[in-house]
Amino acid sequence: YNTFRNDRSYGRGGGVCAFVSTNIPVIRRTDLENPAFECLWLWLRPCRLPRHLTGLICCVLYNPPGTQIQEQKELSAYIVDQLDRIRSTHRDCGVVILGDFNKLNICDILCHHNLKQIIDTPTRERNILDLIITNLEDLYCNPVTMAPLGSSDHNIVKWTTNMSKEAINNKSIKKNICCFPLSACQAFGRWCSSHEWFTDIAKTNSASKLASAFTKELNSAINRIFPTKVVKIHHSDKPWMTPALKKLIDQRQKAFHSGNKEIWRHYKLKVRKDILLKKRMHYENKVKHLKSNYPRKWWDYVNQMTGKKKSTPSSINFVKDGAILSGKDPITKYIFFKHQ
Repeated sequence: YNTFRNDRSYGRGGGVCAFVSTNIPVIRRTDLENPAFECLWLWLRPCRLPRHLTGLICCVLYNPPGTQIQEQKELSAYIVDQLDRIRSTHRDCGVVILGDFNKLNICDILCHHNLKQIIDTPTRERNILDLIITNLEDLYCNPVTMAPLGSSDHNIVKWTTNMSKEAINNKSIKKNICCFPLSACQAFGRWCSSHEWFTDIAKTNSASKLASAFTKELNSAINRIFPTKVVKIHHSDKPWMTPALKKLIDQRQKAFHSGNKEIWRHYKLKVRKDILLKKRMHYENKVKHLKSNYPRKWWDYVNQMTGKKKSTPSSINFVKDGAILSGKDPITKYIFFKHQ
């Protein structure tokens, strides 16, 4: 194990210590630490992580007994601020805060970052003093308490991964989407310009019959002209993800496993550039206008991005003329108004 310590600088005892397996790459984040609090921050990047996680931020803390209420509020605010800071650069990281909390009020910590306290059995006599606060409760089994180690009077909490549940969450689904190559769009435009409408129905003044006939002919042409494609969708796909970007990522991975570093670097830079472009396009086309027109939806999206709210499974997207179109958007709506 690698040992990380943050000893108390005054008096006897105190401070916090963490033991991390040598198999796990770890970096101590001293920039997040504050000498006023007994906390230790570690950034963990195991070789294998659940698909949607970029890493783990682990905070080990000790809140001494007898701490004044104002000091406890300052400690809670400090933890919330540091989580805001780390998750601004690593939005999809896992969070684990553990240690001896004593009587610290953790309500603010839980609500600000959509976290959950998972210890429900006493850790010292009849009291629950040692807590684990995390956003990974769905990926792990229920914690098990064990007898104290050595001269300690605190129980040990064992927390293990639930691989079977994770395997279920990693399943992807297949979905049919319409593709919009330039040749098909041009063919559809020619069809719209030359097609004779309402030839199959007699003269009528009924608006509903005309609308039904128009919709039927339009959908028939769409199904005939625009090809469909089967794509895989995963619940953790980003909202800016497109089939073209997924193809680039596959090419990058194949180059990596083949050992060809030159081709791998080429696709690595291409994927990075394409992701930045798709993010910018997604914000401009899907998010930017919400702040002034639909503040509530804008806040929902912000909460999803910051991890305060679980995001809904995203649909596959495709790009046309520099705009990202969601798989949920009606295809006929886009095509009809585009060619008007």
